[in-house]
Amino acid sequence: LARTGASRTSGGDHWGDFADEGGSAFGRADGLVLRRSRLVDGPSAAAPALTVDYWLTEPGRTDVVLATFTTALVELAPLMTELFDGVIAAAEWRHPTTGARLPSRESRTQERRRA
Repeated sequence: LARTGASRTSGGDHWGDFADEGGSAFGRADGLVLRRSRLVDGPSAAAPALTVDYWLTEPGRTDVVLATFTTALVELAPLMTELFDGVIAAAEWRHPTTGARLPSRESRTQERRRA
């Protein structure tokens, strides 16, 4: 999420800078999601494309996973972003060896309250 520019180095509004570059943040039951959308066009691009990056926090860890979606359907950017959001919303965390679904932060909080 590095951004070059004066505000980044002078203690500026990092979330504002992120939003200015097409970024937004929203929560899931199991953590935080950052999303950045950008249109890639110009001489270096073979064809115009929409790229949407998602950074998801792993439940119970400080690690982050990056998921990137790219489409040539730039004229449908809002609909494609909605589709990509749906994929991210439906994604589940699984234990790497057992395949069991990992509990969300919300379910862990509810379990603590019951105990």
